[in-house]
Formats: sequence, C-alpha cells, structure tokens
Amino acid sequence: LRRKSTLSSLLWGEDEVEALKAKNIKQTELVAALREAISRTAEHFHCLDPRNCST
Repeated sequence: LRRKSTLSSLLWGEDEVEALKAKNIKQTELVAALREAISRTAEHFHCLDPRNCST
C-alpha cells in the first residue's frame, strides 16, 4: 500500500493523490449515509404492519 502511494505521488503529484484520497473518503461517507437511510426506510415500512413491529 505504501509503495502504491509513493508511485501515485510520482505519477500524479502529491496534491492530486490527496484529492483522490479525500474524494474516496467523501464517497465512503455518502455510501454509509445512504445505507443508513435505506435501513431506516425499510424499518419504517416494516413497522407499518403491526405484526412486524413491537413498538
């Protein structure tokens, strides 16, 4: 992994590598938020049927 980072730095420059890392982190955060939203939506519809929800 370290060698790949060094190679990427040489090919694209340090700033571009950091920008790609930041973009990757942002996309990961968005995927996590989307997963949470889908889970909450599914739970909402699951609980519309009283047989499926104990609250």
